[in-house]
Amino acid sequence: MLDQEEHIEKRGTLGKIAHALGLAAGAILMLMMFHIVADVLLKYLFNYPLPGTMEIVASYYMVAIVMLPLMAVTLTASHIHVEFFTNHLSRKRLRRLVCIVQSLSFLALLAVFYAAVDQAMRKTASGEAWETADGTIDIWYSRWIVPIGLGFCAIAFGRVAWRTLFANRAEDQGGHDRV
Repeated sequence: MLDQEEHIEKRGTLGKIAHALGLAAGAILMLMMFHIVADVLLKYLFNYPLPGTMEIVASYYMVAIVMLPLMAVTLTASHIHVEFFTNHLSRKRLRRLVCIVQSLSFLALLAVFYAAVDQAMRKTASGEAWETADGTIDIWYSRWIVPIGLGFCAIAFGRVAWRTLFANRAEDQGGHDRV
């Protein structure tokens, strides 16, 4: 595909935000690990498991671990891609196709972001909670993790599409088309 360096954005505001979200996801992963280990140890050593561990893992930790790093994945061009149909395209055509795909991804993410915000607002208004053996756990807070992750990912796709568009224009004006 295109050179990885063309999409990497480590400096600047977006790079710093992506780095912070990635660090937060890593910290949450560690917290989840300690939480589960503590639950297992307490369960088997003292016959007292931590209440709501599975619900917290499923509704908070796992969602944050998946959603928060999406911006960094986008800015470093680390999404999975298959080059089966694009192998024989010229660099100019490949850049145009990539720009179209990035723009469509941006628009699709905006639509999903809107739906996620709507869902989060409804769950917040209803005070969503999950029942456990020991009571209930408020879950509506975790519903906001999805739109946060998707929103930042959409911003990243918009930025990458914008940069690719201007790279296409610069290449078109330069008149060189490498294969």
